[in-house]
Amino acid sequence: MTAMLTEHPPRRLAGLAWEGTYAEAAAGAIRRLMEELESKLGERPETLWGVSWEDRPDGFRHFVGIESEEVVPGLESLDLPALSSLSADHAGGDATGVYGELQATRDARGLARRPGGPDMLDEHHRDGSPPMRAHLVVSQRDSDR
Repeated sequence: MTAMLTEHPPRRLAGLAWEGTYAEAAAGAIRRLMEELESKLGERPETLWGVSWEDRPDGFRHFVGIESEEVVPGLESLDLPALSSLSADHAGGDATGVYGELQATRDARGLARRPGGPDMLDEHHRDGSPPMRAHLVVSQRDSDR
């Protein structure tokens, strides 16, 4: 795996929120959330963004959405600030392994977790090239610490 540092501009997402356990996520809760969003949109968008906050001991919060500056009826809005991440391509499915490798790379490079989150961004591409890009959000600027 080759991890690259990626800068993300601020973006607004329209989508659906979920909160649950790691076991529920492993049993398909996130996949079902993505399918529900696609059903509400009426099509599979070019890119779906997944945003995760690991802010509870038994699970996490997750938001899946599309970039949209407009309010989309039936969907929640999420404004993300500019972020930095360590990023790597992933074949899709369970991303536990790739995120573990990204965390090891973060620690080896002397980077830190960004205070207040989000902790991870998943970038899912419809065309499958790559099917998913995993982004571990990091703090590299003094203003983030």
